[in-house]
Amino acid sequence: MKNNSCATTKFWADTEFPTIKQEIPSISKQVKFTTALKFNESRQLYRPIDLSQPQYVGTPSAEIDSNWENLNGAIDVFITEEEAKLMGGDTYFEPESGLYRAEITVFHNIHCLLSKNMIRQSMFYNREYYYPHRDEKVLVPHLEHCIDNLRESLMCEGDMTFYPLRWVENMGRVIPDFEVVHTCRDYSALKKWADNRDAATEGVWQKSAARLHATMEH
Repeated sequence: MKNNSCATTKFWADTEFPTIKQEIPSISKQVKFTTALKFNESRQLYRPIDLSQPQYVGTPSAEIDSNWENLNGAIDVFITEEEAKLMGGDTYFEPESGLYRAEITVFHNIHCLLSKNMIRQSMFYNREYYYPHRDEKVLVPHLEHCIDNLRESLMCEGDMTFYPLRWVENMGRVIPDFEVVHTCRDYSALKKWADNRDAATEGVWQKSAARLHATMEH
């Protein structure tokens, strides 16, 4: 995995949260994607699985659920009054903590895949395991929101990395090779920053609020 330093003005967009531009290094990583699809000798499509890595899809299990939970960062975070003003000031003020609160796009997007695993858990082959009695009137609007929100986010990101096409002799056709290198932000750094400001997890948000108040006093 390679690190490439990027100029801050190019690395962060104007619409992104101002504080992160000072607190998270503007470093990109080159990451090889592993979500391949291949055909075997019997011409059956299969998904190669690297069991040395955490699994996020497959037969529903406690392990997969845990992997998703560990992957996501805090969606709902505390921000200061000054930071709220930089956002336009129109975000919720929580009297109990004395801080403002907002949500982060990337972690909301993963929440849509994960939480309470809306899309993954609602797939027809997972539905009975996760939502045997879920009210359709509640499930469908939430699921449609998640799908459309991810659509907008993917269109916004606009990753123009190419997937080369490979000729598969026994299929007599080409298929994309998804195992290519992409230039990515340091997700671990983003997650660490968000978790440090967690505003929703009971037993955690109190410490997050105290920590942020302490920085405001300096």
